[in-house]
Amino acid sequence: MSYKYPGNFARFYDLIYHRLRDGVDNDFFIHEINMIKGRILEVGAGTGKLFTNALNHGADIYGIDISPSMIGILHEKLHPDHHKRISIQNIIDFEFGFKFDLIIAPFHMFMHLLEKKDQIRALNNIYDHLNPEGRFIFDVFVPDLNLLINGIDNQTDFDGEYEPGKTKTGRKTFPGPDYYP
Repeated sequence: MSYKYPGNFARFYDLIYHRLRDGVDNDFFIHEINMIKGRILEVGAGTGKLFTNALNHGADIYGIDISPSMIGILHEKLHPDHHKRISIQNIIDFEFGFKFDLIIAPFHMFMHLLEKKDQIRALNNIYDHLNPEGRFIFDVFVPDLNLLINGIDNQTDFDGEYEPGKTKTGRKTFPGPDYYP
């Protein structure tokens, strides 16, 4: 089973997760991407926060995501010449006619694979798409047992522009920016 984000979630994704994840993940992944001279694949490219940053830094990056609504947001951000770099594909059976020097699955993307058989299929597919010296980098969420026992009482406020001239203010309850190492 793979998860597809609904359109109303995709629309606000960048705004909500900007405070939570940008400082944690982006610097690490951009550093790793900048070390690669060959092709890179971002699995779970979503709305393209990392993808567009890498592309703007000159990376030869491609992106896949299973969620049409997330890819739709990414399409709007890209020049039409770069649309061919992204596609709606699943991690377990994506296909390219070439291999990659680096494949990344940031932002806990791998945890959307709930079935063990899908996880193994994804890993095998990734392996098949890596060059011999290629690397696969992904992250997963390691829950804090105290949060699971005691519940989450941290709220993160978000406020910003999600479309030109349109703003959204809100609060989401979950571990805030200081929770993520």
